[in-house]
Amino acid sequence: AFLGGQMSYPSVVFLDEKVQGLHIEKGYVEAKRFDMILKYLGGAFYKTTAWETWSAGYKSPILQ
Repeated sequence: AFLGGQMSYPSVVFLDEKVQGLHIEKGYVEAKRFDMILKYLGGAFYKTTAWETWSAGYKSPILQ
């Protein structure tokens, strides 16, 4: 239901504490980008900062 009938494999749906969809990542994701998404959503930065602004300053510990 979260994917709106548009399945891609793999797909990851990120939810908030109220089980509301925050972000859908379809298809394979490189580890560095996945780390960025996890930190952005998990740290609740999405509530105060746009992705473009936040990701421009984030330095992932993943080298690839």
